[in-house]
Amino acid sequence: EQVRERALEVASEIAANAPLALRAIKSTIRMGLGDEVREITQREAHLQAQLSVTDDAKEGIAAVGERRPGEFTGK
Repeated sequence: EQVRERALEVASEIAANAPLALRAIKSTIRMGLGDEVREITQREAHLQAQLSVTDDAKEGIAAVGERRPGEFTGK
């Protein structure tokens, strides 16, 4: 029962994060299972550049600065 409760806690924490960033992370992890580190690093840099200009990125920075949970929209 404790394992289930902890799993639900972790799932809630993950779900509270920015959806665009989570999608990029999951994609990179899947890609990393068989690809070279250099390719993965280049992909990560590209994704970070794309995501850094999104509304969710701005909200994440504001939320940290204001010490509150982020309200992410996936945009």
